[in-house]
Amino acid sequence: MTDKSSKKWIRDYDYAMFEVEYDQTLNEYIDYIKELINEGWEGIEMVPRGYDNCYYPFLYKTRMETDVEFQARLELAEKEQKKKIKAAERKRRQYEKLKKEFEPNGIPN
Repeated sequence: MTDKSSKKWIRDYDYAMFEVEYDQTLNEYIDYIKELINEGWEGIEMVPRGYDNCYYPFLYKTRMETDVEFQARLELAEKEQKKKIKAAERKRRQYEKLKKEFEPNGIPN
């Protein structure tokens, strides 16, 4: 389980798919990819497009989440934790009610 109280790395995508010219040689294409990696892009991932069933290459890089993203994630985690606690309390109250109703001495014959 990840530590929610520390910042985490986020994967950013270059949503403009990297372009390949059809007249490029394989070596030019490899040089182009190396150049992009030198600019900070860490790799290429095949990502599906929504309107067709094809996968297309997108560049990605990682970055540390911002203070705003970090705070929003902590607030969301806190809300989820409160919901879980509230649900557990509700189940416990329901259990206690049913327990009183169906204890051996309380069951009507």
